[in-house]
Amino acid sequence: SGGRVTCGFDGYTSTPGRHEGIDIARSIGSDVHALVAGEIIYIARGSTGGGGLSTISIYNSSLNKTVIYLHTAPLSSLRVGQKIKRGQVIADESWRGISSKSAAHTHVEMRPGRQTHAAKSVNDPHLDNPNPTSFWHSQGYNVR
Repeated sequence: SGGRVTCGFDGYTSTPGRHEGIDIARSIGSDVHALVAGEIIYIARGSTGGGGLSTISIYNSSLNKTVIYLHTAPLSSLRVGQKIKRGQVIADESWRGISSKSAAHTHVEMRPGRQTHAAKSVNDPHLDNPNPTSFWHSQGYNVR
């Protein structure tokens, strides 16, 4: 809640390539909540602006899916191996990696199996992920 989808799955209109997740925009500094429960399997803490992409990868073994969050400011208390509950705050809204202050958002990607990194999107003409709409609906989220 409190965010709006600014780009849906495969929704690039002005960027070359295929968009492998959904982008959710909120005001900078807003809490980013885990959309599913699971275990943190990867964290990268980038810096604001183009100084490195931040990533949080949470694997849910019962669903056999990984949900990956990009561009956020991961909480300093997060650790690989940590169990995360659905709805738990995991980061603050930011613009880390390829993003900007005026376009701050969280890129959320559902990947099949145990994956640590998001799929390449920019300048990649191929989709590596299945359309996640039915998955998000099964989890109670209304995304386009």
